[in-house]
Amino acid sequence: MPYEIPKFDRLNIEAYQQRKTIYEMVGYIMTHASNNESLVIYYLKFLIGTTDANAEIIFYSFNNLASRVELVKRLIHQNLREDLKERTKKIFKRLESLNTTRNELAHCIYDINETGYVIGTYRARFSSSKSQNKFRDYKKFDQARYNELKNCGDSFSELNKLMHQNLQEIEIAMQVTRK
Repeated sequence: MPYEIPKFDRLNIEAYQQRKTIYEMVGYIMTHASNNESLVIYYLKFLIGTTDANAEIIFYSFNNLASRVELVKRLIHQNLREDLKERTKKIFKRLESLNTTRNELAHCIYDINETGYVIGTYRARFSSSKSQNKFRDYKKFDQARYNELKNCGDSFSELNKLMHQNLQEIEIAMQVTRK
């Protein structure tokens, strides 16, 4: 059967507004996630004691956030005093947790009904059991899901502030350590 273009009414203003709101929330999450991931460059710079250019080379040598975070965690363990180490580990644990939602939203398929409303998302995820193979997880788009997106965006924004404060502490601590 050939692919069919969805036939929902493109003039349905309420459905358009609902989709626009969802996409704006997702954009807000993606923007903050990107900003926070970019701050990992400064963690590398301060923890290794190198230049911006060298930190960027190291950052871009790893192809995903998980591998970058793993490197930073090892450097945190190696280089920071205990109190600062614990605060920084908590920040990175939170970053990893929020990034799970970010990845889901970036790679999901949005389920739009015949009237143009987003009613859910499919997450492509292969899992296998003895009885069946499962290729997708479905999440209904309801008030709880809206709240999840809003909370995720707000959490990324709060995390950004924490990361900036933490980086200031690390920069000072590493300067003292290197003297």
